[in-house]
Amino acid sequence: MARSISGHRSVQAWTGVAVSFGNAAAVLLPEAGPVRLPLCLAFACLGPGCAMVCHVRSDAATAWALAIGLSLAVVALTSAILAWTAWWEPAAGSAALAALCVVSCLIAVARARAVVVR
Repeated sequence: MARSISGHRSVQAWTGVAVSFGNAAAVLLPEAGPVRLPLCLAFACLGPGCAMVCHVRSDAATAWALAIGLSLAVVALTSAILAWTAWWEPAAGSAALAALCVVSCLIAVARARAVVVR
């Protein structure tokens, strides 16, 4: 019997993948591009949080609120670490964070599709 994650958790996992790929595309865009800000902002508000919350059972409203709060906290912490270590490369830090988010979200999707052996 295959187990499935609830609807909002699946949507969160795929949202995390989508905004992470959007962020990776934004890193490659020119500095002054008008599309870059919305893509980076969407990732900062949703990416890391969706990657974490899609693994946790909760109701939809709580999950989305946690995703936004956790995302902003993780992005701020990543920026602080980059600044404190004097390795200020926001594009590299953002790309690394996006890669971690994609991996986490795809693990959640793969777990949901795994067959439970009883």
